[in-house]
Amino acid sequence: SGGGDEDRNAVDGMSETEKLEYIVHRLAKISQAVLQKHAVNAEEMAGLGAEGKGVLDLMQPDAMVVRLEKDPGGWCRPTQDLEIPELPVAAELIDSWGLDMLSLMPAERHVVVGWLVFHSHLGSWIQSAGWLPDASLFRRFQEVVESGYMGHSYHNSIHAWDVCHTVYRTMAETGSTEWLSSLDAYALLVAGLCHDIGHPGVNNAYLVETGHELALRYNDMSPLENMHCSKLFEIVADATTDVFCRLSAEEYKHVRKVCVATILHTDNANHYQMVKDVNVVYELSSAVCDRQAENPRVRLQQYDEEVLRSADNRMAFLELFLHLADVSNPLKPFNICEAWAVRVLDEFFLQGDLEKKQGIPVGMLNDRVTINQAQSQIGFIEFLVAPLACATVKLLPMLHPLWRNMCNNSEKWRDVWIMQSKPDAEEIAKVERRIQRVADSLPGPQTSPSRRSVQAQ
Repeated sequence: SGGGDEDRNAVDGMSETEKLEYIVHRLAKISQAVLQKHAVNAEEMAGLGAEGKGVLDLMQPDAMVVRLEKDPGGWCRPTQDLEIPELPVAAELIDSWGLDMLSLMPAERHVVVGWLVFHSHLGSWIQSAGWLPDASLFRRFQEVVESGYMGHSYHNSIHAWDVCHTVYRTMAETGSTEWLSSLDAYALLVAGLCHDIGHPGVNNAYLVETGHELALRYNDMSPLENMHCSKLFEIVADATTDVFCRLSAEEYKHVRKVCVATILHTDNANHYQMVKDVNVVYELSSAVCDRQAENPRVRLQQYDEEVLRSADNRMAFLELFLHLADVSNPLKPFNICEAWAVRVLDEFFLQGDLEKKQGIPVGMLNDRVTINQAQSQIGFIEFLVAPLACATVKLLPMLHPLWRNMCNNSEKWRDVWIMQSKPDAEEIAKVERRIQRVADSLPGPQTSPSRRSVQAQ
């Protein structure tokens, strides 16, 4: 093109230094053009009339969310002085990675989540900002959300409450009260409860392959996750279960944005892009992250300012926290990890039975005849969970206990596989190398004691 000819002519005859300066200047202009988000700057916008602003408004990606005024009917009372409920388990267990939601009855799970939202350190912080409705309204919300889950072995309300608790633990361990907004924290807890509501027990690939109405409605784009978002806000639209009733229009717009973005990012189709994005955030601040990893419990001021408090990272952290919680079973103690693995494979196998019956491709983990449970979990950790956990722990070293659990679980699954399948020495050696390769993928001072002992043997 003409522009290209001009560029070539400009470069001809330049010295190497002049060429380098010219290229840097051009790259700076390109970067400025890429990063510019608006067609006009603030000063130009101020000088526009209503018509000009109207044209530009049509082109904005964030449309105004109008929240119609509803008659609260006395439901939306401010939170009163709350009596701390009797917990079904010790508070110390709730404030650990070892809480087993499968061991609790539904009413007990409701009490635990109510405690997280209203009475924990994180909950008291949220409550002090005035976002929370009356506790009785939140209880009704939990009941309606629970009724929206079906009785599948994995994608059920127990999983949802477990994810909500894991989100809470992740925020607590990263000291989010010091760098996250309380509104974001509240939105994320609600998103955790609702992130799989209405799940039919089959995945997006199956819905698309069979032309399911959800795939048609959402044009094959994350049909499940779009449906989960929609159901959440259908519940909130009812004044008797509107957990956002105390928010202003702008605050409601913000929590809706957070809930939708984070739930959509639980689609595993976005998984590897998230791994890349988290690694990019780490690489941009790797020096301070590595210094923080030397003593994860004592946060460095530079780490806070450069990593945690960065406005550019805020939504990425929220999306990460929910997705990490959604795939966190292998990051928990083995008794919890194993129980959920049995459940998820049961659900996969039922989908596989449907796929065989309908003559459509059978998902790789869905064939009950060919899949070995222990091997599938070793592979699930190696290929899906470990890359995300590694990137996360490098960026947020205070979450290292999750990595240690994951490495221990890989070894436990190896032992189960050896006991059940009686493999030969060569097969065992191959799996050992895979497990060690995963353990070695987190370099530097964050090497766990269990890994050092394995390496020393």
